[in-house]
Amino acid sequence: EGDSVAAHSVAGRTLSYFTVPEFTFIETAVSRLIPADELGPGAKEAGVAFFIDEQLAGPFGRAETWYMQGPWKEGTPEQGYQLKLTPAQLYRVGIQGIDDYCRRMFNKKTFAELDAGDQDKLLHSLEKGEIELVGAPAKEFFAMLWQNTIEGFFADPIYGGNRDFAG
Repeated sequence: EGDSVAAHSVAGRTLSYFTVPEFTFIETAVSRLIPADELGPGAKEAGVAFFIDEQLAGPFGRAETWYMQGPWKEGTPEQGYQLKLTPAQLYRVGIQGIDDYCRRMFNKKTFAELDAGDQDKLLHSLEKGEIELVGAPAKEFFAMLWQNTIEGFFADPIYGGNRDFAG
């Protein structure tokens, strides 16, 4: 996690966990999951990426209250999270895997550099588990991203998301 310890700043706010490229990925992804529209702001405007950054820097990101000793067998959906990776590790590996996939498939572009249509297709493919990522299962990464996006959009603003009670 070496470079994540150095403080990075975005929009005048210091990031707690993400690097700037990782933050750019998250901000782009959450803006596609809950876009701004005529009814109001979306996840980006509500600060959801900052919420996720804060959560990953804390006990949730380190899976402090989770049983993380194995055995590491593929579980059923009813068993919940079964990965060896902490949430923070899942995000780091997942983002890297998705950007590597995008560079291979979209002429060296990262996810954030794709047009909205390609971003949406890629997110749907992740949700269905149709993309193979190195080091992390796409479906589990998407499920956590979606869950954390919803949490950040509706949480009390004290936790860094839901800016101005956008949700």
